Formats: sequence, C-alpha cells, structure tokens
Amino acid sequence: VSPRALRLGAYPHPPSGVSWKRRAAWRLAPLAALLLGGCFSLPPAEIAALAPPPRHEGELRPFHYPGAGGEPIEGYFALPAGPSAPAQGPCLLFLHGQIGFWRSYRPYALQLARLGYGVLYINYYSARVVNLKEGIRPFDERVERLRLTLEDMARGVDALGAHPRCGRGGVTVVGFSLGGSYAFHVAALRPGKVAAVVSFYGGYRFEPLMDTWDIRVSYLFADEDGRRWHRWFMGQDPQSLLGKIKAPVLLLHGRKDTWIPPRQAEEYHEALQARGVPAGLVLLPEAAHDFMFSLDPSGGQEAIGHLTRGLAVLQRWPDTPARPQQELDLLLLFGPALIAARGPAAPEVAHAYERARE
Repeated sequence: VSPRALRLGAYPHPPSGVSWKRRAAWRLAPLAALLLGGCFSLPPAEIAALAPPPRHEGELRPFHYPGAGGEPIEGYFALPAGPSAPAQGPCLLFLHGQIGFWRSYRPYALQLARLGYGVLYINYYSARVVNLKEGIRPFDERVERLRLTLEDMARGVDALGAHPRCGRGGVTVVGFSLGGSYAFHVAALRPGKVAAVVSFYGGYRFEPLMDTWDIRVSYLFADEDGRRWHRWFMGQDPQSLLGKIKAPVLLLHGRKDTWIPPRQAEEYHEALQARGVPAGLVLLPEAAHDFMFSLDPSGGQEAIGHLTRGLAVLQRWPDTPARPQQELDLLLLFGPALIAARGPAAPEVAHAYERARE
C-alpha cells in the first residue's frame, strides 16, 4: 500500500459542524481498518457480481518458511476447503506494497481460495525492512539488505512449489504497488518456477518513484552513501529485467492513478510485447492507485474478475506447438478490455488483433 493511499485527504470529508475529535476519528477510521488487518466487510451483491461466485469454502492457516538469512518469513496460506475442495490446484504468492499492511490482503486471499486457488500472502519485511527513504546507511549494506529481501520473496515461490496442495505447473507471483515491481525481480530470480506475473498498479520506472516529494526531502539530509543508494536504486526497476522475464504477464492499473501514472504500465506492456513476452494490460477507467483498498470496492472486485480470467490463461506456457493457440487465447481475452479502456481506434487494439490474426 503506497503512502499516497494513506494521505488523510484521500478519504471522504466528515460533515461540517462536528468536534475536532469526531472529525479526526472520521478521517482515521479507514486507516484503523488497515491496521487491524484488513477486516473489510464483504461487498454487496451487485459489487460481488463483478467477480466469479465462490465454488468452495475457504480456510486460512499461519505459514512460515526460512528466509535467506535463516529468519522465519511469516505469512498466511488461504486454501480451498470443504467437500468440493480440490486436492491440488494453482498457487499464488502475494507481495504487499511499500508501507506493508500485509494482513490487509486476507479478504482477497480468501476470496480466491473459495475459487480454487491457494494464496500465500507474506510479510516480506519479516527479517528486515528496506526503507527507500532512509538516507543514512552504508551503501553496500543497503544493497545487500535489498538482495536478501528479494531472496526472501523468491523463497516463498520455493515453499509453494514444494507444498502438496500446489500443482506442479509453477507459482503465479502477484504484487501490489511496490510489490508489483518486486514481482518481476522474483520472476527473474526463479525463472523455472514462476508460472506467471500479475502486477497491480506497480511502479515500472523507479526514477519517478524516487523523485516524489517525501523522498526528495529525506535525501536533503542524506550522506554520500544515501545519495549513492538513491542513484543505484533508480536503475533497478522492472525495465532493467526485460531480458530475464520469460513468464506471461498481466498488468492491472487504474487510469486515474496519480501516484504511478498509467503510462508507465502502457510503456512496460509495450516493451514486453516487443520482446515476445505474452502480456496483457487492463486499465480500469475509474480506478486510482491502491484501488484494491478503495472505500468503493467495485474496482477491486472488477480486478479480481480480470485476474481470475487471466489466471486461466497465464499459466506456465512451455515452448511447444500449443503455445501459439495459448497466446491467441490471451490476445482474445484482453482485446475487449483494451477496447473498453482505450477505445476501438487505439493503436494497442490494432496491434492485439493484428497479432491474433497472425
């Protein structure tokens, strides 16, 4: 979850004429919901209809696995339950955003579990926190901390790959905001084990990410190591990993995202396509950043609908004679979404259908 989502002004204003204490409580209520672990109520029926109906019961289990430095990485594993639950199924690894609040993903993990998916959502800060804004720490130590943190995430793929409830087709890595960027790093670290990458409003260029006002202010007080880190980290965005990404990719982004502009998603999508990586892009017309945690849950439910349809296609795609048909399925799946988001005359729409015709 990005800092922009926690900006108090992002929430509805309280009624006029109430005391400052009640006004503060009004504004802090959504933040309290996040701090309490994402205890959101289920959306109403008309919102829930945007996503597929549940097919099973769901259960949640605490889950730990050893990280790169031996420390336990904590998480929860949501699984299908009940008499109709499959013995095995596709598994997903959820990566939270920069701020954390990792328990807030519980409702979505359970929702997907009721659709037949195993979902492990972890706290990748369990062993250490890589603070992008911290300006005073030895450069080499900070780079090593990031390397270990990314390896902690990748070991979540290993843990799911070895779990008896997960199918052998590979793990889909699903990231949100900064986690949506880190998902590509995990795919590059585990190319033989990651079946697909799904990025919700991820940052595909770290240069503008490191040029926000709060980070600029923090680096006014940074030492030389801090400024060196700032320059180095800007070169670590997913654009630098294009040659290492082999798994199919699904990008979900809000057209009203002012924290990470949707053009970044479009550019990354175009770059993936240019390299022959199967990729789909869905731009939600009314969604802003962190739409999965908006007070209006329709964007999140619409995204879950796109996600579940995409997961049916974005599984491991070996280089076999069947691959052209699978790529055609993907293009036909996201063609209507492109038309809805960009209009029928958009060049991306023409490119998708020209490729399908080929």
